[in-house]
Amino acid sequence: MDADKLSDLLRKDAVHMVHLPRGDHALLRRLATHYVKMLRERARIISRLRALFAEVGVTVRTHRKTPERVPLARLSAPGARFVAEACLRQLTLATELMLEARSRLIDQAATSGAFALLQTVPYVGEVRAAEILAVVGEPRRFRSLRTFWAYAGLGVVQVVSAEHKVENGRIVRGKKQRGVRLSRTGHPLLKKVMRDVALFASLGRGEFRAVYDGHIDRGKSPSIARIALARKMAAVIFAVWRGNCPYQKSQV
Repeated sequence: MDADKLSDLLRKDAVHMVHLPRGDHALLRRLATHYVKMLRERARIISRLRALFAEVGVTVRTHRKTPERVPLARLSAPGARFVAEACLRQLTLATELMLEARSRLIDQAATSGAFALLQTVPYVGEVRAAEILAVVGEPRRFRSLRTFWAYAGLGVVQVVSAEHKVENGRIVRGKKQRGVRLSRTGHPLLKKVMRDVALFASLGRGEFRAVYDGHIDRGKSPSIARIALARKMAAVIFAVWRGNCPYQKSQV
């Protein structure tokens, strides 16, 4: 059945092209995936450690940079301290692997000329620039900004079952726009990077914060204003990268 369907699609010339990374791009994407997995594994260990303290009724509030600083002396339940020490050893190893993965990712991304170019955009640091490079590879494979938005999970779609109604015996189209939402497609890592960049830009200062405040002043909710800011920053990143010129304030 699969072979018949594939042959029918080939006959109709309806097979869509799929981008497959090769060479340095494939290596960079593999390193980015490994770095994300190490981050998640470290987060799981921290969650298990905090859950252990919660089981014995001890509230743990550690700093994000030092999650290993936990009060082991307050663990009085049998075996709890042994398990906590095992989790701490896991956390130490996971932290080392995460830092090693981060260093390798940045070193590989630095071989690309666009690595320093992307960092000229505010709130795009080394790791985010490396992740964008790993996911996108080459911006010219996107026909337009809209296709780049869609790949980043920022495309807008409209799905409605009916947008007409009957008034005085006539069928008229409703004035209120309904069914507009973000597309559920897109690359998960690129989507996360764009949303994180927009989040920090909305909390910081500068021209991008002014864009966010402008949407708020026009009556938009914070979530909608942040999505609009993410689309704006994605457009700036796409223009800087494709035009091969550093970021300038006039692009906002």
